[in-house]
Amino acid sequence: MWDDITAVILTGGRSARMGGGDKTQSLIGTETSLDLLVGSLPDHITVVVVGPQRPSCRPVTLCREDPPFGGPVAALHAALAVVETPYVLVIAGDMPFAGRVLPALIRAWNSHDAVVPVDSRGRRQHLCCLAQVESLRAAMERLPSPQGASMTSVLELLDVQAVLLNDANDHVLADFDTPEELAALRLWKGHPLDPLAGDGSRTGDHGEPVGDGQAAQHP
Repeated sequence: MWDDITAVILTGGRSARMGGGDKTQSLIGTETSLDLLVGSLPDHITVVVVGPQRPSCRPVTLCREDPPFGGPVAALHAALAVVETPYVLVIAGDMPFAGRVLPALIRAWNSHDAVVPVDSRGRRQHLCCLAQVESLRAAMERLPSPQGASMTSVLELLDVQAVLLNDANDHVLADFDTPEELAALRLWKGHPLDPLAGDGSRTGDHGEPVGDGQAAQHP
């Protein structure tokens, strides 16, 4: 499965609570948030970045939703037009450590349409998911429009399994919408990450642990 995944990074939002501009270029240590995310992904995985032209620490394919600022689903819809693999890892561009969760999502894969991580407080992070490309395309066709739609509205149409991260890795799913949240992420920059990026536990629809034989699915 490792060779069949494209990473799609969603950027290009308005970053209103950060004062506007491109928050993925915010520095965390000596690297930008985007470079931390891109650099955490395996070298052999193709990376598609949806958003405006910007420097990157490795080669990426750039594309943009039309019109811009259409939201995460519109951005993903644009990216899928250039994706050639059967699976995509979808990550919001303001989640600099989220690439580390990929091994846990792959281990949890079990013929579902998508797998999403859940933090220790039971919160699903829908903007960090591993999904089948054809399932995503089919779900998007059922929406009135990708413009302004949420990832939750797409995943509700799919067979989704959730995987619970262990407490030590909650910060892997952290994002930032405010200067205060960015400051908190900067404190995590040197924090050691569990190489497993999760314990592989399955969870229910609200993040509660379930037995090994029970998949956590949307109806």
